[in-house]
Amino acid sequence: MKISRRSLLAGCAGTLAGMLVTGPEIAAATDKLAKPAVWKMEVEMLSVSMPVRNASVGVVSAGGRTILTLADPAGGTRYMALNDSGRMIWSRCDGRHTVKQIADEISRVFDIESKQAYTDCMTFLFHLKKHNAILV
Repeated sequence: MKISRRSLLAGCAGTLAGMLVTGPEIAAATDKLAKPAVWKMEVEMLSVSMPVRNASVGVVSAGGRTILTLADPAGGTRYMALNDSGRMIWSRCDGRHTVKQIADEISRVFDIESKQAYTDCMTFLFHLKKHNAILV
């Protein structure tokens, strides 16, 4: 059976058209694959860092509470009230303490399991990083 060049090209074009996807489909597929990988890299980077407080974050003490004043990207201001463990983590974000050291101190002071202290510490630091309150 002899296939003409024209029919071969038409068949290839039809096959290629079936493989093409639209921009939103590519973006959705990329997000699905990339977000977990990016999140994992962020967590790994944070876990080996010595976090530092962002100098642009304001700190207000009121009624025995510590409140962070964060600049909102939309132009406003956000406030984040810290509890005792949050205050301790924040105070240790000085570029001299690793996340493990901070978590070990949280575990000792608040008498909680090391693994739980590390998880809680990482979660809070990730939240601070997300809001640009710390630099790593």
